[in-house]
Amino acid sequence: MGQDYHDDRHCEAHIDLLNVLAGYAGGAARPKLCEIAAACGIPSKLGMSGDKVADMYLAGRMVEIAEYNESDALTTHLLMLKVALHGGKLSHDEYAVELAAAESFLSREVEAGKASMAWFPTEWATLQADPIL
Repeated sequence: MGQDYHDDRHCEAHIDLLNVLAGYAGGAARPKLCEIAAACGIPSKLGMSGDKVADMYLAGRMVEIAEYNESDALTTHLLMLKVALHGGKLSHDEYAVELAAAESFLSREVEAGKASMAWFPTEWATLQADPIL
């Protein structure tokens, strides 16, 4: 019958990272992406949050929404790598290779003039100095 993409409890094709990390609890027990990322030494949502997106959309600020989503996607990717490392899906060497690839991508984006990502490397270096996880 195949996997059900919408069944994030039993299907590796769809993983809702926040559901997994919260043990599928709701409400106050469900952490925010920025909280988990900060605990892991990963930057997120500098000066922005998802609750502002609707107002930004109505104001026609599509470029800023796209920039927010790009940094959110990078944060999520880095967090997934951390979870894969601690979950035994990546070795330390594989994790290091993936981090280097992310750093290279980020460097290329900044060098290409993507000002919206310029804050990420500095913030990442600062947070990596003392992560909880």
